Amino acid sequence: MSNNHSTTSSTSIQQNATAKQIKQITRQRIGVSALADKESISSLSRQRDTSRKFVYAQKDIASSALDDAFSESEKDSDVLFYIPVTKEWLRQVALSLILICHSS
Repeated sequence: MSNNHSTTSSTSIQQNATAKQIKQITRQRIGVSALADKESISSLSRQRDTSRKFVYAQKDIASSALDDAFSESEKDSDVLFYIPVTKEWLRQVALSLILICHSS
């Protein structure tokens, strides 16, 4: 029985090592495939020689990315940068408005 335990541990270590070596594009494909539900998680993990836990993690990452891409948050109201407003800067803006817009 202890012999079987060491085989299970070595398989787990091998799967972890394989998961660490997987490139980003392959991780994305695993995540998208898992979201598509065309194949089972077990099947995907066997194809890529990774654990089901790894496939579920990639599925969660892909799902989160989709949620962020299609969320209806107020992104336009976020502050992009701050301008230090000085008297000299205001003079330049006023002069620019007068010359460009012909405003008084």
